[in-house]
Amino acid sequence: MWGKYCRKWLGPVVLGCWGVGVLAAGGYYLGTHTAPLREQGSPSVSIQEHWRVQHFLTAGCPCSAQVTKDLLATPPAEPQEVYLLGQDDALQQALAEHGYRVTVLDHVQATEQFGIAGGPWLRVYTPNAELAYSGGYAMQRPTKLTPTRPQELVAEIMAGEQSSTLPAYGCAASGL
Repeated sequence: MWGKYCRKWLGPVVLGCWGVGVLAAGGYYLGTHTAPLREQGSPSVSIQEHWRVQHFLTAGCPCSAQVTKDLLATPPAEPQEVYLLGQDDALQQALAEHGYRVTVLDHVQATEQFGIAGGPWLRVYTPNAELAYSGGYAMQRPTKLTPTRPQELVAEIMAGEQSSTLPAYGCAASGL
């Protein structure tokens, strides 16, 4: 008799436990991707004659991929720096061909040298080496439906029209 009840409930109990486990794991991974990244610190830069624009992109991150598409769609008027967190030769070449100075970093270098834990992240410095902006590219996670406008955002920052910092949605670079 006991075996009859075990067989009747074993399948639904196992399936229920599996479902709860999948939902918990999925929620954890989705939650870490939709929460904004946090800055770990900001390095000092030297005084120069022009604004300094730094883009931090994470290889393999869908948010960084969207920002990259938007960067490639509107090349910069002045040279801008792209720090690629992780190795992606095709992406590195495409950005370089569109006028960006590309540097590849691993997660340790990104954190220690720039205080960046992932990307996409934007930093803009004035010619006096003051940090004018450090944050994200849009109010929501960058996707095909919610593209960013990086060069317009940079122009607004330089004109003093961008008063608030946008959240930086993306992927942490800790495993690169």
